[in-house]
Amino acid sequence: MWNCIEGLINLWATLYFMFVSTHWEGFVLLGLILQVFSCVTVFWIPESPVYLLKTKKFEELKEALKTIGEWNGTKLDWNALEFEDSSATLSKSQPSPDKAENVL
Repeated sequence: MWNCIEGLINLWATLYFMFVSTHWEGFVLLGLILQVFSCVTVFWIPESPVYLLKTKKFEELKEALKTIGEWNGTKLDWNALEFEDSSATLSKSQPSPDKAENVL
């Protein structure tokens, strides 16, 4: 979906600067500001819970889920959640824990 929106923005920008205005500096400056903002804020986004589960970083996983829950206004019941290394007991009939739909 995002690729379609980005493509439409690029098409709009191309047509705008071809036919309406030749003052492209503001548009480039806005893009630069958004890129710098993205590069700076990426350090505050927690790791993916799926990645943390696959790498067995359970404490970091709890911290990431807590942060995501706070952002979403959700309280997690830590007594109901258990994170342990269950890869030894998985068989082919059981769903794999690395699938996003099977994480929680």
